[in-house]
Amino acid sequence: MASEIRITGTFEGRKGSIELPMWSFTLTADWDNPRYVERNQIISSSGWEALDIPADLGSNPLGFIQVQNLDSANYIELGIYVDSNYYDFAKVLAGKTSPPIPVSLTRTEIFARANTADVEIKFRATAAT
Repeated sequence: MASEIRITGTFEGRKGSIELPMWSFTLTADWDNPRYVERNQIISSSGWEALDIPADLGSNPLGFIQVQNLDSANYIELGIYVDSNYYDFAKVLAGKTSPPIPVSLTRTEIFARANTADVEIKFRATAAT
């Protein structure tokens, strides 16, 4: 079977006389060997730290990750670590949830850091295959 994971959505905007036309999208992915995790984690504001992704999920490239910021005041950043440097690829504002982010990396660790104070998050991740 193919395309076991399906994400759909629409994107549009309107502010005063400015209108962003609506467009819809569908993202599908095969999920040959279903593995999934959902857990809460406290993210420190003192530096980047790895998300607590279980070894059986993290031993293969991740498929998708979604992060919910449970804090009411501080944002978090998500990133990867390459050659002694952290590179952020997403910011999740206080009280918001990211869309499912496709993670097509050979690296399996995703890092996070909080702004100003420690933040509790809930994340969901799937294996790519």
